[in-house]
Amino acid sequence: MPSQATSAALEAIHHRLIDSWKRQAHTSLVPMIYPDFKPGSLLFIGINPSLGERDIVNVLKGTEFESFVPNRESVRPYFTFQPELIHGQVADWQAIQAYHRQRLRYFQRHRELAAAVGMPWEQLDLFQLRESAQVNLVTLLQENRTDEFFTEQLTLFYDLLALMAPRAIVVVNGKTGELLKKRWLIDQADESILSPTPQADVFQLTLRGQQIPVIFSVHLQYKPVAERMRINQHVVEQVKRYTSLT
Repeated sequence: MPSQATSAALEAIHHRLIDSWKRQAHTSLVPMIYPDFKPGSLLFIGINPSLGERDIVNVLKGTEFESFVPNRESVRPYFTFQPELIHGQVADWQAIQAYHRQRLRYFQRHRELAAAVGMPWEQLDLFQLRESAQVNLVTLLQENRTDEFFTEQLTLFYDLLALMAPRAIVVVNGKTGELLKKRWLIDQADESILSPTPQADVFQLTLRGQQIPVIFSVHLQYKPVAERMRINQHVVEQVKRYTSLT
């Protein structure tokens, strides 16, 4: 479990996230609020949380939140950002995200890879804006390149990344990898250094005094089963190799 100081730092990040949300006009939905985390975990990085109504109903079925989202039509109203209430709801949104990690099919890959390398796992997204269609988010980013809101999102991402101090990182889809490589390799942003290794899809990230191996993987949704197994096995081997678990 995180130390008291780490929990306080996470709470401060949540306050910054909420304050940023109050000033923006891009979405009416609540941002993803991160549960307490385990430092030194295997960290999976994606681009943003989605809002799959059917998935949310299934994930929260049988939990203390079931009555709030009994059907798909109730999801969007419940997930609407309420500035006057949000600070008192942080623990609820943390619990909801924890249920997603435990139950959502999307995270099955994360759970299986972490089990295969024998490490606890965490999850972090570049942006906390809920958008199920990635192409819509990418378009929004392209149309708002200088918008302070998205700059703040990335600042919060890097602060969370440094706070989580992961033992290794797996980037879980190509678009996320493309954005990170541009920032770290081309723009050399965020006071970080991304250095190549002998393995083409593995880099060493130097971030605020931390040395973290980063494995750049791909999204598996439309790939044949055999290819999925090969890709996942490769990720397992690289995580073990670069964290000296073998």
